[in-house]
Amino acid sequence: MKLTKHNFLGFFSGAVIFSVSVSSIFSQEQKIQELNSADFTVLPTAKQVSPKGDEILKENNRIFRQYQKDIELNNKLKRIPLQHQKPSDFPTSFYYSYTVKADTDNYLTTFNGLSARLQISQGTLATVNSISSPELKIGQKLILPINQGLFIAKKPDSALEILMQNEYSAQIDTETTAEIQIDGRSFYFLPEKNFSGTDIAFFHDNSMILPLNKKVLTSPFGYRTSPISGKWTFHAGIDLASPLGSDVYACKSGLVTKVDYNSTYGNYIILLHNGGKTSLYAHLSKTLVKKDDRVNTGQVIGLVGTTGASTGPHLHFEVREKGNPTDPGKLIK
Repeated sequence: MKLTKHNFLGFFSGAVIFSVSVSSIFSQEQKIQELNSADFTVLPTAKQVSPKGDEILKENNRIFRQYQKDIELNNKLKRIPLQHQKPSDFPTSFYYSYTVKADTDNYLTTFNGLSARLQISQGTLATVNSISSPELKIGQKLILPINQGLFIAKKPDSALEILMQNEYSAQIDTETTAEIQIDGRSFYFLPEKNFSGTDIAFFHDNSMILPLNKKVLTSPFGYRTSPISGKWTFHAGIDLASPLGSDVYACKSGLVTKVDYNSTYGNYIILLHNGGKTSLYAHLSKTLVKKDDRVNTGQVIGLVGTTGASTGPHLHFEVREKGNPTDPGKLIK
């Protein structure tokens, strides 16, 4: 698609944020805007804070004032008819970057605190940075677009991104929806969109519960003598004995990525959670969810059984972080 001055301004005010100059954009033939976060305006650096060294993201910082002014200019530009818009109305920068720094009261080290201080919606801040849970780390680099909206990943790689793609797929037209590539990742940009109430609840759900009410721990996490083979083997989860047909709950909100059967696990379910965790529920007598379902913490997803390599009714329960088995007992309150 060729960008004329008229439809460029329409894109700018309603869909696309550009970090390139107005004069150069008119010559581009591509619809995809390729951006590099290394080119974004940085706010603020150590040399730009007060002599005390602790006043970050404050009005006395020149770059932060520019960031706030650019947000105001961008919001004002949206209210100006296309025929009256001119390059002098445009903000000086359309993207900024910020590295999470320690502050005296820790407010600016939290996702909610930064979202409020930077005047950026939670949906925008989370999706443009591929953040799947509200846990930030000191030194983490964040991208800050001055235009609000949702960045829907073309190739999602987390539970949140998969859910957002499923939720907003009907609003994406591959021919007309703006596509933005940032540091090699491609996103569809939906202006003025934000997390729904269910999206916010899913995003902020960091709790993890036991998947059963009535249970007895019969085999802990770690090496053990297998009750099936009699050999000394590594047990990647925990076994919880429970009456046949007992409800099995999702330990945390997530996305159902697999519902299947094999000779070891019997009937089993795998959930993908925010933060790169997965949970597995095995030996079920019945599964009550299907692939791509969204589930909430505590939702019944199956029934206790003894299918597969099992010596009696129980639930084999695993939690993995980035593919590595983790002791569920250390994660569940």
